[in-house]
Amino acid sequence: MFSDKQADLHLNDWNADPSQDVQLSTLAPEVTASTQTSFTINGHAYYLAESACGINPAPSVGGACTNLDTRFVQPPNVLSDASATQVAPQAEWPLINGWLLVEAKWASDGKWHGITKEWLGLGFARGLAVPAAPGTNSLTVVGSGANTDVRNAILYLQVQADRNGDGAITSSDYVTFKQVGSGSTITTPSTPYGATSQYNWYPINLYDAREGENYDQRTSTFPYSGSTDTCTANGIMNAVEIDVGNLKAWLTSNTGTGKNVDYATQNGYILYFSDRRGMQYDPVHSPNALLGAYGFEDTVNYSAGGTFAPDNRLEPANYNGVSPEDVEQWNDNTLSTYGVKTVGDAFGTQTTNDTDAASPKNPFAHRFACYTVGRVNRVTGARHVLKLVDGSLGNLPTMPPANAINNCAVSATNPTGCGGFTVASENPVYIQGNYNSNCPAAVGGSPSPCTPGNTNYDQTWTSTTAPEPPHAAASIIADAVTLLSNNWQDAGVTTATTNGSLINPINTTGGQTVPAQQPNRIAVTSYYRVAVAAGKTIAFNNTSQTPEFAYGTDGGLHNFLRFLEDWGGISTQQTLY
Repeated sequence: MFSDKQADLHLNDWNADPSQDVQLSTLAPEVTASTQTSFTINGHAYYLAESACGINPAPSVGGACTNLDTRFVQPPNVLSDASATQVAPQAEWPLINGWLLVEAKWASDGKWHGITKEWLGLGFARGLAVPAAPGTNSLTVVGSGANTDVRNAILYLQVQADRNGDGAITSSDYVTFKQVGSGSTITTPSTPYGATSQYNWYPINLYDAREGENYDQRTSTFPYSGSTDTCTANGIMNAVEIDVGNLKAWLTSNTGTGKNVDYATQNGYILYFSDRRGMQYDPVHSPNALLGAYGFEDTVNYSAGGTFAPDNRLEPANYNGVSPEDVEQWNDNTLSTYGVKTVGDAFGTQTTNDTDAASPKNPFAHRFACYTVGRVNRVTGARHVLKLVDGSLGNLPTMPPANAINNCAVSATNPTGCGGFTVASENPVYIQGNYNSNCPAAVGGSPSPCTPGNTNYDQTWTSTTAPEPPHAAASIIADAVTLLSNNWQDAGVTTATTNGSLINPINTTGGQTVPAQQPNRIAVTSYYRVAVAAGKTIAFNNTSQTPEFAYGTDGGLHNFLRFLEDWGGISTQQTLY
């Protein structure tokens, strides 16, 4: 669980042990008056990310750093204590904010036990490549190659800072600046650990065009791709990644407490995820308790026509008697806009005004450079999501075969005999790459539809007589579920033409074709075996099919299971299994 306030981490059955509550935003002591925190892993001190901005001269609120890493924009405040008190920032600020609590229910006593520090002690960062197999997460040490200190990490909160966007960590990514606290001039180190290494990280941000673009009209002048392409505050999502394969390894390892976790009660494992950082209190319906909702419904505006910009009024009820904007279903003719506050704070004075002071509030009003500003700055509002990685066939947790409790077993006739793995999330969930499945046979290509290094193939996609391979009975229950192919990259590199949500955030002027036009985010064939329960948009009449035919429709995979890539393929049409 993540939250801005420490108290919001504690549910009714909390074990009353605050020692496992970890404040993530303690890396700017000159701002938070806290002790700088690190975790020692394999003898190395690892830190959470901090902006590499510095003084001489210092930036102004809402302005970009005038030297060093000029991609950073100084936010109007940081949250400094257990009560999330807003404090004016200085020239450095934490990029990972809020509080974290991880708990596990043990089989021996049926009680929750805090394991936050155990998980963070395995690592909390990854290299540029998203791991596709357990134990393969590696970081780059400039001049020395790969470092495997955090190979078993389960939580990924940050990624190594590829400042020039060339897809590698090199000396070109160093910056030299004058620190706020000491006033001394330092150069960021070649290692991802040790003194001043907190400046070597970026948050894991991606651009969700479904959330960021409220008007799908194409024009010849719209900025579609490249390092100067633009996006909106509403579409920049900050992801917490769960390495599913490493989670399974922890649950079955003889080291750590994973083997204590109860698996029999639910016929497997359930992972519950909640990230309420940036969420606001509903002043009408719940002024004293967070609801777990975004709290911004002014997103349809079909009746207003034109660009469908927010207009601060509830869309009229449609043929079904429901307003398509009443997604929180209060049924009292109120339009929720309270939750958009602070969403624009990280990206400049214009976007801050758009979400905090303007009337109507509009997180789509002003655009900014997606690959620079959107990639490196912390997400300040309720735009946090869960991303599942390393979930290929054989990597999902199941009950241990032949365990002492129920002696479960898997076979060709009962491939899920040891139960399953459920993810339940208050937040949107993104699945990256093959999940609980794999290609039916080895196939080449770059990228390949097969999970790298996984020879556990799933022949059921091409053969009706092939037995199902052993797998987890998998499900995901979430607000929204987005399927990302094996070709997905959150940021991409500056030369990318087929992937990268931040370098190529929007489809080209030509729309969708086969093969897909470039530059673009282009899917490759990918495989998913999972049951999904999720929300969808509320339907409304769109007889004129403006700006395109699907706007307002009910049903369809584009409204239920979400996609952010063009499945026309790089050379031929690709398939979603």
